[in-house]
Amino acid sequence: MSDDAGKRPGDARTYRDRSESPGPILVSYTGAEHGTTATVHRRLSGPARLLMADQISHGAVLAAHQAADLMRIVEQPDAPSNRIAVHGPLDAHHATRLRAELARRTLGGTHRLTVGLTGVTHLASAAVAELYRHRQDGSGPLRLYAPAGSTAHHVLTLINLPHSTSDPDLPGPGGVHG
Repeated sequence: MSDDAGKRPGDARTYRDRSESPGPILVSYTGAEHGTTATVHRRLSGPARLLMADQISHGAVLAAHQAADLMRIVEQPDAPSNRIAVHGPLDAHHATRLRAELARRTLGGTHRLTVGLTGVTHLASAAVAELYRHRQDGSGPLRLYAPAGSTAHHVLTLINLPHSTSDPDLPGPGGVHG
């Protein structure tokens, strides 16, 4: 795009995109003595994910394994009880998968499950809602384990969702918070 020679500095124009794009695009052009500034506004067409400082590339191209920060649910068959460990971000994007996994592993809320949240890097409200739903006021099928100082511990303490800061499958005091 080149500057419009007939424009005076400070003139502004707004254009709407009429293409087959999934959402409207609003573009504003402002001419100035030192060039043209274009501002593009576009509505999100998918769920937004929270970016962490180490995910911002500052112009460098990230490798595929760095760009994709996936949630993993790992079964722990050697644990003395039914247990899984969750790793990665628990954001709105992953809340649906978390709901399905919790329902499947608790057999619809009829069997107890210990959920280790040590490896959680982000705990969003959508995932917290799923933990609340399956926890059922402390007497339900979920036992949440979030060690003191972990991301999950900070969030669960802040919202007062009962959880254990010591491993519930190891002998000793339970360290229940909330």
